[in-house]
Amino acid sequence: MIRHFTFIILFFTTTFVSSQKKYVHQLYNHQLCLVNPAAAGTNKSNYSIYAYQHKQWFGIEGSPSSTILSLEGPLSKSVGVGCYLSNDLNGAVHEIQWQSTLSYEVTLLKTKRQVSTLSFGLGLNTQYINFNIDKENIDILYDPVFLKSNSGFGLNANAGFLWKLNGLYTGVSMVNLLPRINQAYDSELEPKLNRGVFLIGGYSHQIKKREIFFEESIVFIRKNSADRQFELNFKNHIIDDNSDWSFWYHLNYTHVIGQSFGKAQSFKVTPGITFKNIIAGFEYEFFLTDAIKDYGSSCKIVLGYKIKTDKHHKRFPCIMDKTNPRHQMYKYVSY
Repeated sequence: MIRHFTFIILFFTTTFVSSQKKYVHQLYNHQLCLVNPAAAGTNKSNYSIYAYQHKQWFGIEGSPSSTILSLEGPLSKSVGVGCYLSNDLNGAVHEIQWQSTLSYEVTLLKTKRQVSTLSFGLGLNTQYINFNIDKENIDILYDPVFLKSNSGFGLNANAGFLWKLNGLYTGVSMVNLLPRINQAYDSELEPKLNRGVFLIGGYSHQIKKREIFFEESIVFIRKNSADRQFELNFKNHIIDDNSDWSFWYHLNYTHVIGQSFGKAQSFKVTPGITFKNIIAGFEYEFFLTDAIKDYGSSCKIVLGYKIKTDKHHKRFPCIMDKTNPRHQMYKYVSY
């Protein structure tokens, strides 16, 4: 009851959302609920707490840096919640976001060999942004951002759904459901806020009679009509039942299509270890084109802790559903 009460308080502390940024979108491989609220708490085996530290352009003053704290978990068999707090510094821009999500899961099919569910989710959050700019600089006075205010609070919302059938899953979410509400962008010269779309589909499976799990997925992200990207992902989790340690890694290929940047490709590698309920990983992004001039080198530290709701789950990166005493049905999806 204490854990459930804590999650309820965290969810209702704030009830507004803002547009999700690049540094949040990149974390879906660890917590899909950060970009699709329907995934919050759908893993009934544990409560998850994560911390992320992202850094770009080492050695350059004012280079992009982000810190994100997040947690999610089930409230009941059907209801899940999640939230995150992010602090982003990018030159003269300082941005803080808090997002709360609520999901509801419906069981479509449950037999000895198949389990299918459909989840719906809503995300609500608030954003504070501050432009630490000296207005005596005449060059920026004509920027529409600074004509009225150099700081403000923003409100918005996102929603999504997630369908799963054993290890197969697909989901769609949309951000910026509300028009822009932020006095920092209150100028009539500001461009219209575009709705973004996040689409994911994948398959998770296990080698028979061995505790080795694989997951492949493909992602499409549309931030606006001129900014789209495709991503391919591969995950592997190797578990030794005779040890408290396990090893995992993620591989990601990203292809960006945009009017201003042309085509940009990058490759991310994220090796990690799990000790009992503690998770640690390090991600490094290799840029494959001249886009490095715009994005720069990038790395990320991932730390997590899982509070198990069922001791039988151990360190499995999945949900175990014992639908029959003689047959254990696994839903391998790690979300």
